[in-house]
Amino acid sequence: MDWIATGDLWLFREINTHWVNPVFDWFMPLISNAGVMKWPLLALALGFLLRGGFKGRVFVLLALLCVAVGDPLITNSVKHAVARSRPYQALEEVRRVSWHPSGAEVKIVSNNKGKSNSMPSSHVANNVTLVLVFLFIYGWRRWWWLLFWPVLMMISRVYTGDHFPTDTLAGFLLGAAYTLLMCCIADRVWQNYGRRLAPKLYDKHPALLETGRSR
Repeated sequence: MDWIATGDLWLFREINTHWVNPVFDWFMPLISNAGVMKWPLLALALGFLLRGGFKGRVFVLLALLCVAVGDPLITNSVKHAVARSRPYQALEEVRRVSWHPSGAEVKIVSNNKGKSNSMPSSHVANNVTLVLVFLFIYGWRRWWWLLFWPVLMMISRVYTGDHFPTDTLAGFLLGAAYTLLMCCIADRVWQNYGRRLAPKLYDKHPALLETGRSR
């Protein structure tokens, strides 16, 4: 599959080197910065818990469950099994872009020392999990455009020099797969046992998912 490796490297260089502009230098590392992005995510989670009703609480709890299981047990396990080096560890002259309140910091690095596994991208897997759980609960017809967010995260991780494009694609597909599986299991458990645990709540919400089978 030499053509995959060639295309992967070409697309990485295209995004990391040729898409360069001041707006991307500020925005792309910002959305990848967990220290910054955790605050709006926490605010959204709190809003869903307090004002989102049954669906909002299910969304937060199910999203937390999927990330808590998927990130350390699935994504990181695959990362260690594949053991692929990151671009800035394997290539010459990679633009590493990081975010600071005062402005973007750009470094050109080559064959950087250290070891950090690259495939799949946890950032992408976690973000596609959040979006898919939301779509499964609130429906696709109105909110399908939210899928642009994990796609934007895929571009961000390549732009900052942290991942190859195939790393981000693997993160998207893997995150989508285990999120779908876990959401379907949760919905099935609720349909089978919800009436016993919370009969009044079950009568109002016989399925957790918008696509779930109702009775």
